[in-house]
Amino acid sequence: MAKLILTFSKQVIREYPFDKDSVTIGRNEDNAILIDNLAVSGFHARIDRTGSEYILTDLQSTNGTFVNDQKVASYKLAHGDNIVIGKHVILFVSSESARVEGGKEGIKLPLDRTVVLDTVKQRELLSKQKTVPQAPKARERIGVLSFV
Repeated sequence: MAKLILTFSKQVIREYPFDKDSVTIGRNEDNAILIDNLAVSGFHARIDRTGSEYILTDLQSTNGTFVNDQKVASYKLAHGDNIVIGKHVILFVSSESARVEGGKEGIKLPLDRTVVLDTVKQRELLSKQKTVPQAPKARERIGVLSFV
């Protein structure tokens, strides 16, 4: 069985066995892995088990989700991957059967109010990105409705 090890400043906070088909990570109390930090979105990321594979998906978080220092929208996890959410690191430890079948290839897919993380580590991770993220286009106004 796979497990997730939540760490902060290289100190283990808690271990979570992966005993469900899906695990959510975030600041909201409804998450399976609760990270009480303003740099973490309410529902920040989700990990889904499909057979022996584990897929990490960023839930359009404000500060992004990083795997092995690369910003990802969706990623197929492999044994030993480090997931960075805010200032916390989650180590993914897979079961023996998944280690044999698993790979390190990422799946690139398109990407609540949260404090924007502005730290040296965040800038460093963003500078390592191969592609520069583009700001979303402003919505075009179609019409205005006024009441008198």
